Amino acid sequence: MASAVEGSVDSKAELTALLEQWEREQQGNTQDLVNILTKISELVERETEEYHKADPDPFDDRHPGRANPECMLGHLLKILFKNDDFRMQ
Repeated sequence: MASAVEGSVDSKAELTALLEQWEREQQGNTQDLVNILTKISELVERETEEYHKADPDPFDDRHPGRANPECMLGHLLKILFKNDDFRMQ
């Protein structure tokens, strides 16, 4: 149980650090930006796999954070979409 909590804190911290790095590197090298986006996508993919391992209801089309408030995927998506660069317009 403790490792799951540590993992979730690590995922949040990792995403926050990547978004801060994204902000710093906006005017930088394109390859650096691609590397940051790759790391963000790998993090989201990893948490998506963990979410699906919990066997959620396939007919529940709610946001993962609403379907299961404890799931890390929902928290990561909320953090990601609060960032103006990633907000859907």
